[in-house]
Parts: sequence; structure tokens; C-alpha cells
Amino acid sequence: MEDKHPDSEGPDQTAGSRTVILLGAPGDLPDEWSGVINALPAEISARPVANTGQPLELIEETLDKHELRNVDIVAYSGGAIVAGLFAARQPQRVGRLILVDPVVGLDERSIRAARTIFRFIPNFMFKRKGTTKKQTIEQMERASMELSKVQAKIITFGNSAQARKATEFFGAASAGNAVDYREEPEQFVALIQQGLRF
Repeated sequence: MEDKHPDSEGPDQTAGSRTVILLGAPGDLPDEWSGVINALPAEISARPVANTGQPLELIEETLDKHELRNVDIVAYSGGAIVAGLFAARQPQRVGRLILVDPVVGLDERSIRAARTIFRFIPNFMFKRKGTTKKQTIEQMERASMELSKVQAKIITFGNSAQARKATEFFGAASAGNAVDYREEPEQFVALIQQGLRF
């Protein structure tokens, strides 16, 4: 999906304009962002990315395709993990993360809880996914370590327990309530604008 605000300036953004990557919860597709894209002011260019398959690679492909050197990532819900991992792995390409109702679940307490819960899940359930309990915990621990190295500015919106945990995990600034981008696109745009002023 192309946005209605293309980057006419190419890789160098004009003063006052920003390009944002829009990333929803796992499984969300780019066309779900059409209400937000249509509500954006002209100075904000948006590139929605699917949070399916290999979303980190999809973000990189989007940046390369549009010759974008530095963007802000707006992530909703579980998209916060992908946004944070991309920012940790490619810090030169991410100016800030705007996390709306973020769900991370990779703090020490959550990983301990996963270990406890995994004891009650049969091994075959993990094997069907091509992994093991141990590998899954190790992946969570590696992701947690990577996310702790994010250098971008981070602002969060949301008052749920998960959003508060994510704000604490990232050591981020919290700016208030969250809205669902599909249900209230205009209010979601207001959050993006507030995040870009951070």
C-alpha cells in the first residue's frame, strides 16, 4: 500500500517532515493502516509494514526500497517487540520509537513465568512449531538482551498493565492513554504527532 504522502525529497527529509514506519500487532497487514494514513497531515509520510513472516526484514526492505536513512517507527501492541529489535540492530536508521499500547513481555519476571507455564505444555506442542521449550526461552532471553540496547528515543502511550510494564522495561517516557488505530484513526494520528514532538 502506497501512502498519500510520498517522500518527494528522496532519502533526505525536508525540515519539519518525517517518515514513519507503521507496524501493528503480529498478523496485522499494511491495508489496516488506511484510516491513519488518510488522516495524517502532509508533513508526515507513512510506510505501513506487515507484521507477518519476517517483519524485521520487511522493515529493512521498505527503508531500502524508499531510500530512507532515518525514520521513526510507530508500533502498536506486540509490534513493539519488532520495532525495538529493529532499532537495536540498526540504531542509525531509527530516530524514535512511538509505542502505542505496547506489549513486550520479555522482562525477567515474564520470562520466569514462561518457564513455569512451559512445564505444563507438552513438548510435542513446541516440536510442531520446530522448536523446544529451551530454545523458546533462550530466544526470549536473547530478545530481552537486544531490546535493552535500544538507543532511540522511546515514548509510550497506554495505561494497561502490559503498557506500563513495557514503559518500565524500556525506561521510556509515558505520555498517556492509547487508542486502537483501526477504531480511532484521527486520535491515533494525534498520538503520532505528540510522539514526533518528543
